[in-house]
Amino acid sequence: MKSTFCLFALFLPFSFGCKSNLNTDAQKELEIDIAFYLAEQEEDKGLVRRLNPETSEPIYLHPIALIETKDIVGARKDPGEFGQPVLTVFLEENAGHRIKTATSKHINKPAVITVDDEIVVVAQIRSPLDHGFQISGDYTDEQIDEMLKKLKQ
Repeated sequence: MKSTFCLFALFLPFSFGCKSNLNTDAQKELEIDIAFYLAEQEEDKGLVRRLNPETSEPIYLHPIALIETKDIVGARKDPGEFGQPVLTVFLEENAGHRIKTATSKHINKPAVITVDDEIVVVAQIRSPLDHGFQISGDYTDEQIDEMLKKLKQ
C-alpha cells in the first residue's frame, strides 16, 4: 500500500476527540505518543534504522521527531479527491512553521508517523506540509478509522 502526504492548510476551528484546541493538560490525558519523522531510503550516519511494516524493508529515520503529540490540535476523516478516505491532521502554529520548513527540503522523500513508537504510516512527501496535512493512499475506511482512533485515544 503506497501512501502520500499532501499539503493541506486550514485555519478553521476543529475538534480532536471531544475537545477543541487542546491545551497541554488535555493532551496529557490522551496517553498516546505520536511522532512524525523525516526518513531516508538509504542508510547514513546518525539515522535510526527501522523496518517498514508494509514491506519489511529497512527505512532510516532522522533521530529527532518534527512533530509530536503536543503539536497536534485536531484530526478527522475526510473524503479524498477521488472519493477514497483520507486522514486530515491539524498542527499548532509553531509546529506548522517547523514542518513547512523541513518538508520543503524533503520533497519526494519518505516520512514516517509512529504511534506509541510503532510505525503506522510510511509515505512519500509530495509537497511541503503546513499547519495541516492529509494522509492519503489506498486506505480503506476501516484503516483510516483505525488511525483516527489511535490519534483520538
